[in-house]
Amino acid sequence: MSSKNIFKLNSLLPGKYQENPLFKDKTIEQILEENHPTAIIELIRFRDNTIKNRIKCGLATDQAVNAFHKEVHMCLDLYIYTNYDSLKRYYIRFKKDRLKLELHEYNAKKKQEEREKKMAVEIERRLAQEKELQEQLRIQERQKFYGDVLGSW
Repeated sequence: MSSKNIFKLNSLLPGKYQENPLFKDKTIEQILEENHPTAIIELIRFRDNTIKNRIKCGLATDQAVNAFHKEVHMCLDLYIYTNYDSLKRYYIRFKKDRLKLELHEYNAKKKQEEREKKMAVEIERRLAQEKELQEQLRIQERQKFYGDVLGSW
């Protein structure tokens, strides 16, 4: 695997991760040195997702794991080993916050779908009502026409 595909300790994280203030213009080593639990959890998640995506793309597991330099794996594993209790606490809180956010998004989506269904029903009802009114007008015009025609005889 070429060296440009390997994330080393002095690598910056790509794209969308640079928007995150925890990662902006920081190397993996700097992120680890800052010792911010949320950043470490996100870094671990990034590593795991990158490996998972490369396996999905057909790479062998060992090739996918090589996307990260051995030093990065060792540093992350050492960090997890030495800070397991605090990471676990932060991860659980982080997971709860994410679940709350997902639940909020799910509820908002459901409400939006319900509103759209109500609007569709209302539109259908109005169209049916308008169609019925047009039918009644047509019948009245026909009756008036026939009344006028028959009255003129």
